[in-house]
Amino acid sequence: MPEPDDIIRRCMEAWSQEQEEYAAQLTDSLASLQAYEQELRQWEEQLTSKAEEIEQQRSEVEERRKELVKQQATDVAMTAELDQAKAELDDLRQRLSEVEDPVVAASAAVTDTEQYPSRDSKTKSGVELLDPAVSAVAKQFQKLRQQQAARRSR
Repeated sequence: MPEPDDIIRRCMEAWSQEQEEYAAQLTDSLASLQAYEQELRQWEEQLTSKAEEIEQQRSEVEERRKELVKQQATDVAMTAELDQAKAELDDLRQRLSEVEDPVVAASAAVTDTEQYPSRDSKTKSGVELLDPAVSAVAKQFQKLRQQQAARRSR
C-alpha cells in the first residue's frame, strides 16, 4: 500500500496538472475572446463609417430632391408663361388674319378699279400696323423657350 504522503503528493500533482490545463484553456479562451472583441470593434467602426456614409448620401439626395422641386416649380411657372405667350400669339395671329382678310379684299377691289398700283403694297401696310405687337410677343415667346431649354439642359 502506498503511503499517505505519496497519495497526497500524487493528488497534489494531479490537481496541479489539472489546474495547468485549465489555466491553458482559460488563456486560450481569453485570447480568443480578445481576438473576437477586436473583430467586433472593427465591425463597429465599419458599421459606423458606413452609417455616416449612408447619412451623407441621404443628405445629398434630400438636397438634390429640394433642388429638383424648386426646378420643377420654376419649370411650371415657365410653362405657364409660355402658355400665356402662346395664347397671346395665337390671339394676335387671329386678329392679324381678321385684319388681313378685309385688307386683301379691299385691296383686290381697289386693284380692280386701279386706284392702287398693287395689292401687295396695301397688304404689306396692313401687316406693318400689327407687326410690332406680333414681333414683341414672338420675341418674348422665343426668349421664354430659350430659357426653358437652358434650364432643362442643366
